[in-house]
Amino acid sequence: MGPKVTVVVPVYNCRGTLGRALDSVFAQSLGMEHIEIVAVDDGSDDGSAEELDRLAGEHPQLIALHQANSGGPGGPRNAGIERATGEYVFFLDADDWLGTEALERMTAMADAHDTDVVVGKYVGVGRSVPERMFRRTVPVTTLAEPDPNVYATLSVLKLFRRSLLEDHRLRFPEGVLSGEDLIFAAHAYLQAKGISVLADYDCYYWVGREDGTSIMQNSGTPAETFFPYITEVFELVEAHTEPGQMRDRMFARHFEWDVLNWRFDEPYLGSDDDWPFSRAAAMRLIDRWLTPGTTELLPPHARLLVHCLRYDLLDELRKIIAAHRRGEPPVTVVDKGKAFAAYPYFRDPAVAIPDECYEITDRLTAGHRLTGLAWTDAGLTVRGHALIWRVGTQAQEVALVLRSKKHPGIEHRVPVERVATPDLAEGRYTYPEAGFTANITPAELRPPSQWDAYVEVAVEGLVREARLGAVRDEEVVAPGIRLAADGPYVTPYFTEYGNLTVGLGARGRREPVQVTEAAWVRRGRLRLTGRLLDAGPGSGEFAFRAELRRRGTDDTRLSSAEVDAGGGFTVELDLRGAAGGRWDLWGQISAGSATARIRVAALDRPPGRSSCSATRLAEPYETKDGDLSLRVGDRRVVRVLKRLRGSVRNPRS
Repeated sequence: MGPKVTVVVPVYNCRGTLGRALDSVFAQSLGMEHIEIVAVDDGSDDGSAEELDRLAGEHPQLIALHQANSGGPGGPRNAGIERATGEYVFFLDADDWLGTEALERMTAMADAHDTDVVVGKYVGVGRSVPERMFRRTVPVTTLAEPDPNVYATLSVLKLFRRSLLEDHRLRFPEGVLSGEDLIFAAHAYLQAKGISVLADYDCYYWVGREDGTSIMQNSGTPAETFFPYITEVFELVEAHTEPGQMRDRMFARHFEWDVLNWRFDEPYLGSDDDWPFSRAAAMRLIDRWLTPGTTELLPPHARLLVHCLRYDLLDELRKIIAAHRRGEPPVTVVDKGKAFAAYPYFRDPAVAIPDECYEITDRLTAGHRLTGLAWTDAGLTVRGHALIWRVGTQAQEVALVLRSKKHPGIEHRVPVERVATPDLAEGRYTYPEAGFTANITPAELRPPSQWDAYVEVAVEGLVREARLGAVRDEEVVAPGIRLAADGPYVTPYFTEYGNLTVGLGARGRREPVQVTEAAWVRRGRLRLTGRLLDAGPGSGEFAFRAELRRRGTDDTRLSSAEVDAGGGFTVELDLRGAAGGRWDLWGQISAGSATARIRVAALDRPPGRSSCSATRLAEPYETKDGDLSLRVGDRRVVRVLKRLRGSVRNPRS
């Protein structure tokens, strides 16, 4: 039986880091009995070849190959693929290293979900790495799914099923100094039956060389070699996709990162003599593949570069690139409901670049944070901040909007007071008036309903909104129910996605009532012990009663509880003489004239059956919603059912 995974390592003048990279493979939790390493020296002249041979002599799973310099990492990687025997192939660069459990976790994910490519989480070491696609682990995705956008990274520092490489004869272009992984990764993605994203473990430590000697930190592939190569990538995408959103996203990625951000960025922008060739080559790509749908997906600086290329504006191009490279986002200007990133030459009549090159209206969102949530004398007091980032000195208005969860179109707007936020800033921009305080008055809301909380930010006719609550300070928690004589009871809570919702009346939520013990104390009497959670400041003295209601009828039994100063209670449910059927348990919490009627949650281990009359038994059970109910039935029926269940478990021979 062959190895589980083959790790392919191209080696070229990396003697100082080679040992660290290989040691990270030797230490893998998968076990070296399941791993082979094929390291291919590509004509090193710094002692890397000798170090590789020394390590191979100490580790039988390490296969050292040597070849003349091929002019790029594609050649040694191809040699490694040809020699590989593992079920999977992983490409590791000799500058980098792996997390100890990386190969075990990635191969397990591919096995479990039958995926052909696994992208393990990257960690940047002295360099930036993709982050957005690693917000969550995704067992199976494809290029058709925009989230996570796996096409955002086309490095080959990933796990590939070897049959994928062999079935489609996937190999690297050779003699290309940098970017050789683009066509390989793109082709693999297009042919893969499934792709996995492993985001809950740091798999790959991706290093930027401190001495600046890596290919990507220097001149890269010459323009006369690069443009024919990137043309092949565009042709590959076109051949394997239909016109539409997926193709537009893929084209936009290549235009933004491979053509515009790379070939026309400061480190690679050549002299005036190189400009005509590079511009003409780029324009051939733009004229053929830059569709309107692709253009809409480009950020403003990329659209500006396209405009400068199209109209031969070299000086303007350089100034826009310099502004973008500074890393300081341009001021956002909002005018008549549209937003623009004010890069150089914005609305400069001497250059006359169209506004649409700068427009970012569809890219703006409402930034927000919940910093406080508590019951006060004014009601449910909500504190936070909300704004549209990077808007300069233009005034921003904020509103807190409650929308009915079950009745679209019904909303309640809560007055907001703006407060100072002296520490709120992004880059060189500060926002001294982005904070807000709002008081939700329960009496003004219409029960029964659940109200979702939104923040709304408006500036110069542009309005953006977002659900409030998922982004909040750690100490912010739901403050418990509120009971008041002049309005409905209120239960603020956070949804499964972390968003704030305010529940009123009706069934409510069962969290305020917590039953910790249940036991039959005498025939037909079930004693419950528990506590009432905080009903909120200002609720005053409150009482608790247990309500048993026979399902589908008005037959009700009430039992008052003894409640101590800490909210603890003891109550006895009386089922003597109860009619047959299912009895649901509710808790009634009262303060003044307000009463909260709340379903009670089931216990992990409810007590067994008990007699409630000469002919009937009562049995607590958990409903499908997790609530506590009791089943009352005839003794003879219960015995028959018990015997039937026993005969099924122990059939006679």
